[in-house]
Amino acid sequence: MPLGRRETLQRKAGNLGALNNQHVERFLAEVEFAEGLAELAGKKAAGWPKLIDQAYAKVEQALASGGVSGIEKAVSEAEAVLAPVGEVAKTYTIHCAGHGHIDMNWMWSWPETVAVTNDTFLTVLKLMDEFPDFCYTQSQASVYAIMRDYNPELFEQIKCRVKEGRWEVAASHWVEGDKNIASGEALARHLLYTRQFMKNQMGLTPEDVPIDWSPDTFGHALTIPTIDARGGVKYYYMCRGGNWEKPPVFWYQGPDGSRILVNLETTWYNDHIAPHNAMAMLKFCRKTGLRDWLNVYGVGDHGGGPTRRDILRCHEMNAWPIYPNFKLATTREYYKILEQNGDKWPVIDKELNFEFTGCYTTQTQIKRNNRLGENYLIEAEIAATLASRIAGKEYPAKVLRDNWVDVLFSHFHDILPGSGVAETRQYNQGMFQRIAAAVGMVKTNALRAIAGKVDTGFVGAPKPEDVPPARASLAIGGCVARRLQHVPRRSWLVVAVTHARAVRP
Repeated sequence: MPLGRRETLQRKAGNLGALNNQHVERFLAEVEFAEGLAELAGKKAAGWPKLIDQAYAKVEQALASGGVSGIEKAVSEAEAVLAPVGEVAKTYTIHCAGHGHIDMNWMWSWPETVAVTNDTFLTVLKLMDEFPDFCYTQSQASVYAIMRDYNPELFEQIKCRVKEGRWEVAASHWVEGDKNIASGEALARHLLYTRQFMKNQMGLTPEDVPIDWSPDTFGHALTIPTIDARGGVKYYYMCRGGNWEKPPVFWYQGPDGSRILVNLETTWYNDHIAPHNAMAMLKFCRKTGLRDWLNVYGVGDHGGGPTRRDILRCHEMNAWPIYPNFKLATTREYYKILEQNGDKWPVIDKELNFEFTGCYTTQTQIKRNNRLGENYLIEAEIAATLASRIAGKEYPAKVLRDNWVDVLFSHFHDILPGSGVAETRQYNQGMFQRIAAAVGMVKTNALRAIAGKVDTGFVGAPKPEDVPPARASLAIGGCVARRLQHVPRRSWLVVAVTHARAVRP
């Protein structure tokens, strides 16, 4: 159908009122899809152009008559003409996965992040009550922790929907974080602590959450497939990845040969449900040979999630006879389809966008805080482990875990790269100070426990009781101070420093 013909029809329909314009919009969307499908089908669609022309003529004639009562009838007759096309159209499916992209402290403060999360989830739960077929997919363990801590009642409702199967947890990482600056150890901790959280709070195993959801992450290091695969991840959802042509589906392979199955978003992760989805699906199908496409929809960044309009639109377009199936779904079925066709997908084994302008140089204080936090925690863990083995001191697992989680939170892709506002930096600085204080105390106590096991005496030293009180040093530590009266000055300093780090009974 020539473009001018379509525009003329749209212009005429605009003067017929909302209802008739809606019928014409439906017809034009169906015809556009039929043309694209004919191009995709090739020789199998040899007779379709003639059917499309006949269908168009019926609607055109109704508009030319000047009456509005015959538009709906003309569209129905046109769809009857296109029935052979409709049979093929209904072999294609758009899997509509509702999602709410929630940025952690991007352009706002922490209290607003909490409020946005709460309001988004409240909306989702209300939509689930209203529409039994509505499903939802949500990433990031951090948002579930927010609900647990700030609105436990709502969190319990979410857990019920998760158990029901309509709320899909897509959180294998604590946040949708930066994957270039964060250390490999820290990326492994994302998997470890998120897996623990999901098991303890929702009873979910790694097999229940096989996806790394990273659409807005600015870069994807080559080591990601190795780390993810060893943490039970099979699938990867991404959108960004550098300004070079990549297939929409591929295996991402790490240095050790580990692979994860990637779906590269071909539109955007904050999309909505509308006729443009069908044409986007055809582009995807031309490149992959599939008849299934994932459409992630929902208001995002500042939360929001799916809307009532999206759901109603999905129901409406699914009933159009010359159109693909529109299905409210989670991502699980779609990724299984990709996996079943695994031998079709190419392998990519290089960095995906190792540089995103400004990410390494902007807001360097945040980057310093992150690296110090990662290093402090590793040092503290080593010290606490030695103290546990040498001195029998209880290992502070909860303190270390909680502070690791705070470090992981700051990996969010609008925090660590430095693309947030002043409140973002302020919250990060305050969080780092708490981390430094807590972890510093863990390390201090551990080293003092170890030092307490060191014998600081020496051969020939007088017993403490043999040193007259008048000659006793005023330095802290009575017994040792008395011994130090007969120690050469340099040796005294060494022993004093050692003792200052010890807490002796």
